[in-house]
Amino acid sequence: MTHWLPLLPITRHGLRLLAGVVLGTTLLLLAGTHTVNNLRTAHQQLQDRLRHLQDNQQRAEAEQAFLMRHRATFEQLADQGLLQPPAREQWLNQLLAAHQQQELPATLNYRWATTQPLPRLDNNTTTTHSVWIHDLEFSLQNIHEEDLLHLLDQLTQSIREPFRIQGCQLSDPQAEGLQAQCTLRFFSLLPKTSETP
Repeated sequence: MTHWLPLLPITRHGLRLLAGVVLGTTLLLLAGTHTVNNLRTAHQQLQDRLRHLQDNQQRAEAEQAFLMRHRATFEQLADQGLLQPPAREQWLNQLLAAHQQQELPATLNYRWATTQPLPRLDNNTTTTHSVWIHDLEFSLQNIHEEDLLHLLDQLTQSIREPFRIQGCQLSDPQAEGLQAQCTLRFFSLLPKTSETP
C-alpha cells in the first residue's frame, strides 16, 4: 500500500501546478462573473438613461408641436396684452389722462373692486390658465351724456388690453349735468398656480 510513496516527491510539483491552475481558474471565473455582473448593471443603467432621454425628447417634441399648432393664438393673446401681468396702474392712469384731456368736472371718484376669477361655463380641469376680471368703478358728477360718451370712446381707443364697459348708471339729472356711475371690466390670463393678482 505504500508503493506510491516513492512517486510522491516526483508528482508533488505536478500536484502543486495542478492546484495552482485550479485556483487560478476559480479566481478567473469569480472575476469574470463579477465583471459580467458589473457590465450588466452598467448596461441596464445606460438603457434606463437612454429611455429617460427618449422620453424627454418625446415630451419636448410634443410641446414644440403644441406650440407650433397654437402659435397664431399665442401671438394674438400676446398682442392683446393678455399674457402680461395685469396693468391696473396703467389702466387707471389712462382713465385719469382721458378725464384731464377732456377737461371734465373735477368730481371723478374711482376704486378697484376685488379681483375675481371669471367663472367657467364648462368643467374643464385640464386648462393651465384662468381668466381674471378687474373691475374699475368710477363716478362723475355734473357730466353731460355726450361728454361721458367721448370719455368712454377715448378709453376704448387708448387701452390696448381687452376690456369692456360693464355698465353705466345715470341719475340725478340737473342743469349742470348728470351723475354717472360706470364700471370698466378688464381681463387678464394668468397661470392657475399664480397668486391672486
